[in-house]
Amino acid sequence: MVYSGLYPADGTNMSELEHGIEKLTCNDSSVSVEIESSAALGRGFRCGFLGLLHMDVFHQRLAQEYGVNVHNTMPTVPYIFEFHDGSKVEMHMCTERYKDKKLKAIWEPMVIAKIILPSEYVGPVITLCAEREGEQLQFSFITSKKALLRYRLPLRQIVVDFNDILKSVTSGYAIFIYEEAEHQLSGLIKLDAILNNQKIDVMATIIHKSREESVGGSMMDMLKKFINRSLDNTISITEAISGRVVSTQR
Repeated sequence: MVYSGLYPADGTNMSELEHGIEKLTCNDSSVSVEIESSAALGRGFRCGFLGLLHMDVFHQRLAQEYGVNVHNTMPTVPYIFEFHDGSKVEMHMCTERYKDKKLKAIWEPMVIAKIILPSEYVGPVITLCAEREGEQLQFSFITSKKALLRYRLPLRQIVVDFNDILKSVTSGYAIFIYEEAEHQLSGLIKLDAILNNQKIDVMATIIHKSREESVGGSMMDMLKKFINRSLDNTISITEAISGRVVSTQR
């Protein structure tokens, strides 16, 4: 499952969104739905889908069949958050509900991926998998012109654009399949975007700690493009888990 928040947009009200989701889920029981609230976007729904294609089709049907337009948040995967009191909770983000608990570790879902491809594309695909924190398990040649790669990959690294990039670097010839693997203890942190000392909750993201500065900087650059420069806003990116400021700009 991948999860995304759906919030009313372009004149759509909450009751219209609720009606559209209710009608669609009557015919698609695989979608999980729960109400959530965002300080930035108001009331909405947290929905779970069977992949990005399923999510995109659901959004299109909301717009085409019920005239409902939505803002959706970045797709996330379910993590297991382990606290020092011994409790474990599966959720897509460490929410304010658990702010009084001291986080011990984050376990993330993994997959075992098989990629079958023409041998001339092996180099770029190995580079792609390494960039996505993949662990190579197998590299063999099926024939003189076709290779097989097996990788253990974090699910968070493949749910958004991995398949599109894979098809691009292999001219569409790669075959990509994967199956679930056990959760793995990872060096993950939660990054929050903060404007004038207020968290923008819908922009919170889970990343590996080795990427905190690059992702934080990219997030800040994106925010600055959409903020009115006549407003004297301080943009700061912080890690909610440790509270350490990664960078601050005006």
